[in-house]
Amino acid sequence: MTAAQALIESTLQGGIFPSLRQLELLRGARPVMLRDFEHEERRIITAGMILARLRTDDLTGAVELADAVVAAGSDVRDLDAAPTTFLALECALAETYLTAGTTVGLHRRIDRILSIIDEVADPRWWYRVLGIAATSRAFEGDIEAAEGYLDAAHAVAIEHDESRSQESVPATTARQPGLAISDEEADFMCVIANLVVGASSLDVERISGTVPLLHDLVVSDPRALLFAQLAESAVSLLTGDLSAALALAGRVTRVSDDRGKPGILHYAARCLEAEILIARGEPLHALKHISAIESPGSHVLCPGVVRASARLQLGDYRGVLVATTSCAKIRTKHSQWTLPGVLARRAIANMRLGHEATAMNDIEDTMQLLRPTGAAATFFLIPPNEMAALRDFVEVRNPVLGERLAAVQQLLDQELASQGPTVKLPRLSAREQVIAGLLRSPRSYPEIADAEHVALSTVKSQALAVFKKLNVNTREEAVLLLERAGFYET
Repeated sequence: MTAAQALIESTLQGGIFPSLRQLELLRGARPVMLRDFEHEERRIITAGMILARLRTDDLTGAVELADAVVAAGSDVRDLDAAPTTFLALECALAETYLTAGTTVGLHRRIDRILSIIDEVADPRWWYRVLGIAATSRAFEGDIEAAEGYLDAAHAVAIEHDESRSQESVPATTARQPGLAISDEEADFMCVIANLVVGASSLDVERISGTVPLLHDLVVSDPRALLFAQLAESAVSLLTGDLSAALALAGRVTRVSDDRGKPGILHYAARCLEAEILIARGEPLHALKHISAIESPGSHVLCPGVVRASARLQLGDYRGVLVATTSCAKIRTKHSQWTLPGVLARRAIANMRLGHEATAMNDIEDTMQLLRPTGAAATFFLIPPNEMAALRDFVEVRNPVLGERLAAVQQLLDQELASQGPTVKLPRLSAREQVIAGLLRSPRSYPEIADAEHVALSTVKSQALAVFKKLNVNTREEAVLLLERAGFYET
């Protein structure tokens, strides 16, 4: 019981991570061991058991326990329990499903914890509840609602600060980007919600603002360090330091690969690594990197979107549709945070394949689901020529929708104008520059050799030399990287 209370306390603002002995005690506990405890004690210990599994990366065990609690249904004895007991268990359940990437059914859990929070005076519980609600809404694509919960958490912080000291300087009424709740201490779930909202709008300042907060939170939740590195990687990607971005994301991936059933952190790191590779013009490498992972839960983090981006870069339009087949199958349950990106890429693929009616349906659905805050992230990493072709295609068939799409494109261009990824080419010899210029032609290597009056082996060796300098493996990847660097424009 003491161990469970200590772990639950650590989830609240200013908490300290419990001892390893307490953690292992809770992780090793089984539901059958709870028979000798009173009902309210069982609820608290169950919450501790779930959280212990989450904190030790036993996501499978956490989900199994959570599912068992949900399957058992409500208990009338909960009505006589302290509100914080109810919140401890419900928040543990919600955090488990968020970690597993499942948003289906979370609405009910969030409504349950919001319905009782008014009975609790401790502001730390308000921060945790509102942070979970904000993260859940952000994962569902409702960024405005997520912002509303974060604003509510900030308002609670202001009220709490003012009630503690009438002489203190009143806190600002505007929540700064990246600030969880106050200038003093952060709440873990509020910071995660800020990170998701920042990622939705490619907001470098906001994402950066979560990094120091996450570092401070390591004392209460060791996972915060990995989230901080993930945030730093995203900032490096958006500001064009792709090597640093890849190194930072790789650290998170290596740690998460060594752990139990992968959760949302693992998928985020894997997908981010693949996006960095796409930004570097290495779509085949990106596809290989995420070939073994499947979309978890409700596709909150959706490898299908990343695969589709890589396939678009390769001009493999049928591959785009194949990559997002599983997304289409669960469309009604798919996270609406990532669904617009799926539909936008399918629209381009269907347009290129001549499926005009389907393409229009896809882009109309995309724009219907799209929130202003998430527009930039939805179209991020779609090749500019594909976006231009889609815009022209839509303008002819639906001018009003075409104007909206053009506005979104302008917004994306503005977001990335000063921070977008850049490519610096290595120095190529005169012969390598010639072969690099010929790589984009439709001619095969034998045809290039005939036209240049050189041996086929010479063409191949020079092409391989170019690949090595560009750090790519194929002709297609070399051409993409050269295009992004503006080589063919000189």
